[in-house]
Amino acid sequence: MIGDSAPTRGGLGGWGLVWKNRWDYPYVLPAVLAVALVMLYPLVQVIYLSFFRTSLYSPIPRFDGLGNYVRLLTSDKFWTVLTNTLEWTVGATALAFLWGLVAALVLNQEIPGRTALRNVLLLPYVISYVVAGYLWVWIFHGEFGLANSLLRQAGLIEQPVQFLRTRGWSCTR
Repeated sequence: MIGDSAPTRGGLGGWGLVWKNRWDYPYVLPAVLAVALVMLYPLVQVIYLSFFRTSLYSPIPRFDGLGNYVRLLTSDKFWTVLTNTLEWTVGATALAFLWGLVAALVLNQEIPGRTALRNVLLLPYVISYVVAGYLWVWIFHGEFGLANSLLRQAGLIEQPVQFLRTRGWSCTR
């Protein structure tokens, strides 16, 4: 019919689907708030600070209004810098995309050493998880880990806690 919204799963329109799933949103709210905080706070702070003039010699910024923007847009170097930045960004993005595409196409072919090459390309991703794992092991080490050290300094424990060896502290069964 004319004026009807497009059919969706279960026959619910856009707002009907939102209402039907309303109890799911509190579960993702902390993640949404964290992303908003991490992304919005710096953006708002940068915009706020752009209205101030700072100096290396004065720790107190002075309100300058639109002065920074006027100086920026009237500078003879502005368009050169903007052009260089756009060229670099577009060029680097295109080059990274093409290099990744070529690597993916090559590693999808039956070539000698394909498995070794795939492993070498995945190594940086794996290493970061291994390093993070070892870092947590050192933090919760039973004898000289950071967690035990901080708990001792705070006076909360007298003997080190074996976090990774005690059934109640670790995820082992």
